[in-house]
Amino acid sequence: MSNIEKQIIEILKKKPKGATIKEIAEELGINKMTALRYLEVLKTKGIVDYEENRRAKIWYVVGETSLLEIFKSEKPYLKFLKYEQGNILLLDDILMVVLPASFFSNIYDLYGEEASQKLYQLGYEFGKTLSFIYEINTGVKVSNIGLLPATVRSLLSFFLRGGFGELEKIEDYKDKMVIKIKNSLFPKILEGKGKKCHFLAGYIAGIANVLTGKNLKVYESKCVGEGYNYCEFVIMKNDSTAE
Repeated sequence: MSNIEKQIIEILKKKPKGATIKEIAEELGINKMTALRYLEVLKTKGIVDYEENRRAKIWYVVGETSLLEIFKSEKPYLKFLKYEQGNILLLDDILMVVLPASFFSNIYDLYGEEASQKLYQLGYEFGKTLSFIYEINTGVKVSNIGLLPATVRSLLSFFLRGGFGELEKIEDYKDKMVIKIKNSLFPKILEGKGKKCHFLAGYIAGIANVLTGKNLKVYESKCVGEGYNYCEFVIMKNDSTAE
């Protein structure tokens, strides 16, 4: 990777809202065509991407980190990982454990009709915690920066790549954000028909809370458990509730 490519990545990491080619070129002291050439190389490598808006293309760093990668020895995040006496696993100062997928189905067996709300709340707290872990380990600020599609994508991918599903698409509207996820874990492990991704809906609400400082309403509008080919979640931008 060239020195300019590395500089571009560092510039974009410091700009959670992304940056235009003009802004990147000015910081590097090069012309826009040269900056675009390097950006296209980085895009081919899957390191950066862009979103269209009315002004120009907004470039950002793609969230390629996953939670599981933190535990791989070749990753720099390992410096945050340590064991204390009694084999307690810590990531920075956060206690960590690894659980089987049956943990979620066991909650359904235990709580019955109350399980959906309990899983939503668990997901909500998990989403907030993982957002801060992501911020610590990548150096990319996410707290109170707004509901930006690029950052939502990074925080979702960080979690989903741990075996929970695959992000397909994010559609951003004035009053809401719609998120489509394929291969969600939950319809596979939870029996019966109907919406199954309560934990995932809660997780999305948790990251939305970190990004906006508000408790925005999040719900699953479509689920594989209902016969759809994907699961769909909606964040209502103007609909918040008290903590």
